[in-house]
Amino acid sequence: MEAVQASGCHTIGITHYSKSPLSAGCKLLLYTSSKEVYVRSGAMSSRLAQLMVVDALFTVLASQDYAAIQGTLESSYQICMSHRVDHR
Repeated sequence: MEAVQASGCHTIGITHYSKSPLSAGCKLLLYTSSKEVYVRSGAMSSRLAQLMVVDALFTVLASQDYAAIQGTLESSYQICMSHRVDHR
């Protein structure tokens, strides 16, 4: 988190727990609340709630000035595709 802050990036934390170590290093904290169903190990509902927040943030920010981020999106797509596993 220190490296991210040192680079000048804005830091946003998404958590359910207000005393999370994440909260000390973020300029903005967003809290999620979800009820867990314990049929498997891990906090699936919490992760899905946090992913929904990330998706909403991305959608809002991208829709504000899509032309400005289009190159960045293309770059990240190419990076992801370079790690793709072909299962044919």
